[in-house]
Amino acid sequence: MRYTLLVAFVLACHVNYAQQAATATSSTSIISTDCWSNNPVIATSTQQNSLAVFENYVYTVFYNTERYLCISRSDNYGIDNWKTVVLSHCYEMRNGVYDNHNTPNIAISPKDKRIHLSFDMHARDLRYMISTENLAVAPDSLFTAEKFGAVRDYLTEDKTTVTQVTYPRFIIGNDSTLIFSYRGLGGSGNANSYIATYRNDGYWNTPIQIVNGKTGTYSGAVGSSSTRCAYFNDFVYKSGVIYLTWMWRETPDMATNHDLMFAYSEDNGATWKNTNNNSLSVPMHLNSNGLKVASIPQNTDLINHNGCAVDGSGNVHVVVRAGSIYTHYYRIGTQWRSQIIDIGGFAGDRPKLYCDSTTNTLYMLIRRGDELRLFASYPNGEQWDEWTRVKGISDSYVSASNSFITDDGKILRTMAVTSENELHLITWNLTSYSPLITPADTIKELGFKNIYHTQEIDLGTNLSIEATVGSAYKEVSLWSGTNNLGTLTSAPYVWSGHPILTNMTEPSYTF
Repeated sequence: MRYTLLVAFVLACHVNYAQQAATATSSTSIISTDCWSNNPVIATSTQQNSLAVFENYVYTVFYNTERYLCISRSDNYGIDNWKTVVLSHCYEMRNGVYDNHNTPNIAISPKDKRIHLSFDMHARDLRYMISTENLAVAPDSLFTAEKFGAVRDYLTEDKTTVTQVTYPRFIIGNDSTLIFSYRGLGGSGNANSYIATYRNDGYWNTPIQIVNGKTGTYSGAVGSSSTRCAYFNDFVYKSGVIYLTWMWRETPDMATNHDLMFAYSEDNGATWKNTNNNSLSVPMHLNSNGLKVASIPQNTDLINHNGCAVDGSGNVHVVVRAGSIYTHYYRIGTQWRSQIIDIGGFAGDRPKLYCDSTTNTLYMLIRRGDELRLFASYPNGEQWDEWTRVKGISDSYVSASNSFITDDGKILRTMAVTSENELHLITWNLTSYSPLITPADTIKELGFKNIYHTQEIDLGTNLSIEATVGSAYKEVSLWSGTNNLGTLTSAPYVWSGHPILTNMTEPSYTF
């Protein structure tokens, strides 16, 4: 009796990027031609919330050329149809200069659909505005400056002034709760850090101090100090957890930046744990157990406000720049690893990091001069060690901000400012860049060598199957239905001796 052998293949592989020519595409929407570009305070890397995405709306916040606070929104996912509202606040000069720390930030509270703004502060009283309820989804005819209240210096219903505020940030946590973070009660090298949760009625709960910068004495290459502040990388919320990473700065001098710290919270910041999943006392401080996850010495040109992302497996990723060197620190389980990123000597602004949670591909965005450059690395067995340039865009860019990546990992949106006072929204289409090679792409590099489609074999034959494999592949698996007949990592790619291949007795087989 003779049986028919149906020959097909199922591919499981990690791919060297050098084998690929795929790139991302991008498009640019001009939000405004009246954006203040003389001071890098808009769309800057220290600003986490230059953009807010809610339902099909994209919102941006900026100062116009007369330095008034503005909001623009598009009801078509940021492609077009921009409407701009000019608000009453005008950016103020301080000590004779326009301070580029005074970034504007925007967020939408999902439950009452109000728009929240915080802006124009560097170690000064809070500046905060809130809209009427449901304005985030109101028609353009109702989206007006009159729908925003006066500037507040308070969050809580008792109107207690929040003092010495810098680096406001928003994040959406558990139960769609809006969370506000800021540095307070001090300045660079001598301050604490706080968070507050929104009540969904126009007011916030009393802020909680989560980091104490005034406990413990540190001695390093730049001397000793008894106070410091935390410089947070990007806040990240994913699957019920807030992930927080930062470095310490001991004085206003950037040379005193040091070390990488990590903590996470499962209850919107009320309690925190370290990398070993042990509970921490709040506020956290220099000597808190298990906070430091990587030693980075002082006087190494370590920059603050770097990128952080969390992948679909819950692994935490941080990329930091020290001088011209970018280093990837990442947490697998409870352990941290690190490796220097080779991107061909390209060194620019602070790195920002995003993740496609479906494939766990990391995307890193860096601005140098007038160019924005996007890099990517596929996990490659939880190594993320093969970074490649995906796309570069050149214009007269003077700043570029944090971005939003869609849940499906297909679109990245970035706000940028040109020297011609144009505010851009760049949409990176990542679907054209795939770190995975599919069988349709590689049929010439992967195939069977000694068998062919619909080949007839005799009953009871002991079969040996050999594959031809291109140089792009690092591992190849042979399957029969749901049965893995073996995974090989080097030539010769020959499978034999498996029970399915020995004394074949079925009417047909598909491999």
